Amino acid sequence: MQVWPDIFPGIDRVVLLYNHLNGDLGGEELILVDKQYRRRNVIGSDRLLRKDAFLNAQPGYNWIHKDQLPFEGEQQMPGQLQIFSEFQHVVLHIKMRFEDGIDHYFLFFREDQSNFGIHRIQGALDTGRKALIGSIVYRFMRTFYQTKSRDIQYVEQFTGVVRSVLNGNGDGSVSKEEEKRLWVSEWAEDFLVTLSEKHSVNLQLSKDALEKLISCGSFKKAKEGLIKAAGLVIMLNTTTNEGNELLIHSQYLNLDGYREHTPNTSSENFKPKGRLARTKLLLDNLEQAAAELYSRGDDITGASVGQMLKRPVSAPAITDALRKNSERILRLLNKFPDKWPLIREQFRPLVNLVEKSVNMRGVG
Repeated sequence: MQVWPDIFPGIDRVVLLYNHLNGDLGGEELILVDKQYRRRNVIGSDRLLRKDAFLNAQPGYNWIHKDQLPFEGEQQMPGQLQIFSEFQHVVLHIKMRFEDGIDHYFLFFREDQSNFGIHRIQGALDTGRKALIGSIVYRFMRTFYQTKSRDIQYVEQFTGVVRSVLNGNGDGSVSKEEEKRLWVSEWAEDFLVTLSEKHSVNLQLSKDALEKLISCGSFKKAKEGLIKAAGLVIMLNTTTNEGNELLIHSQYLNLDGYREHTPNTSSENFKPKGRLARTKLLLDNLEQAAAELYSRGDDITGASVGQMLKRPVSAPAITDALRKNSERILRLLNKFPDKWPLIREQFRPLVNLVEKSVNMRGVG
């Protein structure tokens, strides 16, 4: 819900209706009040006025008039709406399938184009623009739901299989070890297809690399290791033939490469203040952005990290911020050796700053 104002600045209201696990209808609302968004649970099954139309809906999208909302206000039949009321159809209704039900999103736009960064004097939203906007938003939501559902499924399946193996459970048929091997093999194959399509290559996993993934025991480490190995193989590839097979060997899989923070007593007791605290926050934000890119398999560059920040900035702006805070950054990196592992190793602006410092000490 909170992402909608970032996509459409100043959107007046967003309502989500869904089915609870017990079958009851529920909902949430995000509404703009005094230039701030407030989130609350406001919709219940007793508020729904047109239940049949709601429950029998199919995935898709359409633009509706505020008087056609199924959950509030006095309902009007379509014939009662004026012929020129199309410009007043400013509520985008997105319907997404989730498990056994349909999630309904109602996005309340203004009648002008100001929610899209266009000045209000440039006219109302016409039918053509609304069709394009509706299609783009629906496809964005569909991709989000598919990705979320697939990741949840993978995590649940992987966790269940590993737990069963560790507990030594068996049913006398296919062994849990064989079940785990089959699942990891199918997951890796499916994931490599996604990475191959993204980078226009043909990635394959060697038998020794598959064995290494099977013995990993952690879905997060397996996924991160496979992404990093694929990136390395692609980088080392010298052929221009897109159909050429790129084989990932076990030596490319570093399943311990993504370090996690382990508490250090002296470091944990150190609490930065003032400018040092703001510099630490800068490093935290850069690491968070880099982690998001890393999980997607994207390159961790100044431009891509800058766009992932809550307030996007350019690559030169990041470099300038690192330069101005270089002394404090180096102090923090030394004080917290286990923090910010991704940007320490893969974020070139920070790597350059550290290397420059090392070279300066060598000259001195």
